[in-house]
Amino acid sequence: MSLFSKAKRIAPLALVVVLLLAAAGWQVWELRRSSHRLGELRLDLEEARSWTEELQAKLGQLDDEIARMGFVKVDVYFTLMTETAIKVVPVGKVVESGDNLPLSAAKALVEGPGKQADGVYPAVPEGVEVLGVSVKGGIAYADFSEEILGAGFGSEGELAMVSCIVNTLTSLPGIDKVQILVEGKKVESLGGHVLVEMPLSRMDDLMDR
Repeated sequence: MSLFSKAKRIAPLALVVVLLLAAAGWQVWELRRSSHRLGELRLDLEEARSWTEELQAKLGQLDDEIARMGFVKVDVYFTLMTETAIKVVPVGKVVESGDNLPLSAAKALVEGPGKQADGVYPAVPEGVEVLGVSVKGGIAYADFSEEILGAGFGSEGELAMVSCIVNTLTSLPGIDKVQILVEGKKVESLGGHVLVEMPLSRMDDLMDR
């Protein structure tokens, strides 16, 4: 066999070897680049975790300072309008701790979510007043003015309103159920859709999860 014939047979094999080496080199380069990216991502996550821990510590200090001033942060529930339904969401509100925290929470509910809660709406009609809140045997008796009746929210809106009242108060220590009163008296419903004549336990059906 001539030298030319041997070279002709070896050339394709050499080309395959070169291509394999090039592919291997490319894979090694890709692995190194991926490793570098993963390393950068890990550093970013570490930095984010450190920042989060620092933020949580500052929030804890802020809560302590709020408590020393006679206030406390509570979850007050309001309505969230979606494209398909009405949901119930908690909004953190700072209220006076005082001798009647449930009363303070109920007043915060009536006042509304505030401008900082974008897309969240008041749970009760405008003009409603809290006449009083007392707790006995794990039941909070929440008394509202007559403006809370006949709000015209519809069945879903009325359920959301009742849920907001009940969930706000049952979020507080020592309260398991809520008895809604209007002008000091029990009523069958607030708008003809949801029965409220008996104490109600926490209502999570409309919670935005």
